[in-house]
Amino acid sequence: MRSNVIPGKGVYKSIDGGNSWKNIGLESTGQIDAVEIDPRNHSIVWVAAIGNAFKDNKQRGLFKTEDGGRTWQNKLYISDTIGISDVEMVPGNPDIVLTTA
Repeated sequence: MRSNVIPGKGVYKSIDGGNSWKNIGLESTGQIDAVEIDPRNHSIVWVAAIGNAFKDNKQRGLFKTEDGGRTWQNKLYISDTIGISDVEMVPGNPDIVLTTA
C-alpha cells in the first residue's frame, strides 16, 4: 500500500447492470481489497477489508453478508492493526473460503 491512498466509502451494489448504484454498508472500513460473491446465491458476499491505512481501527477483517448487504458480520478479525487483503472461494465449492492477512 502506498502513502497516497484515499479511504473508500464502503460497498456499492447495482441491480440494473450498473445504471444505478446503492451503498450497502461497510462505509467506515477504509480500504476494501477484495469482494467475492457466492455463485449459488448472490445475496451472500464476502469482503476483505484492510481498514484505515494510517491508523488503528476496528473496521478491519473479513466481512460477510447473507442478505445482500442489509447486515454484515465480521467473520475474521485479527487485530486493530491487521487487515484482510484478499478473499477467494474454491471453484466448484464456495463453502471453502481462503483469505490472506
